Amino acid sequence: MKKITLTTVLLVGLILSLAAQSVSLSYIDRAPYYYQENGVNKGFLLDRAEKILKEAGLTYTISALPPNRITAILETQQERHISIGWFKRPEREVFAQFSVPIYRNKPQALLVLKTRAAEFKAIPKFAEVAANPKYKMGAVDGFSY
Repeated sequence: MKKITLTTVLLVGLILSLAAQSVSLSYIDRAPYYYQENGVNKGFLLDRAEKILKEAGLTYTISALPPNRITAILETQQERHISIGWFKRPEREVFAQFSVPIYRNKPQALLVLKTRAAEFKAIPKFAEVAANPKYKMGAVDGFSY
């Protein structure tokens, strides 16, 4: 099956004129990337984002927010806001600017039962699995990992 590399990017709402000004940094709780433990923000990508902001000379506040609230903040440009962990998609580029990737995920894989492994090894591309009426694809409103 062809492997797809996904990237985690730093989503920037108002990147212009941010220097020397305070910004809010939000994330969607998603351990081990970014999460809260006993009220403390943690996660290796949150650490990386903080390092980038410090090197840029920006002051910031950090909060975990639901995805829809983050999107609303960025769409309405209520404040100088940065959010990490978003995939670059055309509908998001309408209201947000994306930085270069700060992390690249491992390639995605198809997870199947051991008892059906041989059946799927015979199919070289995920597109063939998706197009086969024998298999039923589902959709989730939001995301999962």
